[in-house]
Amino acid sequence: MAKSLSVRMPKVYYSFGDWETGIKVIIMDDISSFIQAGYFFGPGNPANWGKDLPSLLKGSTTEPTEVIRNAFLEAAKLHSTYWQKEQLLSEKWLRNTEWFQGLDEEGWTKAQQTAKSGWEKIHARI
Repeated sequence: MAKSLSVRMPKVYYSFGDWETGIKVIIMDDISSFIQAGYFFGPGNPANWGKDLPSLLKGSTTEPTEVIRNAFLEAAKLHSTYWQKEQLLSEKWLRNTEWFQGLDEEGWTKAQQTAKSGWEKIHARI
């Protein structure tokens, strides 16, 4: 593991959100000197499309595989609270709940085709 790698979740001191107005307020640690972990996911990541990743990662000595591993572990910790909670299947605002119930086959098929097409493009470049 690269010695310069540190995963730190910023401390949130205050947060507020209003569903009706869309107003959001978050007061948290200043992390402006940090590099977003998502930049290490490469140009194939939709969040990085059109970004100058070499410039954004300039000066970093961090290994991308370590960033990806740690990002996954942090996401797993966050989401594990809700794993196997069947009552969430009734929450229509949650993405893919219909798929888990065998519904919306058309949407599922489109999503699978998008993933397949993306893989085919990347695989051809590899």
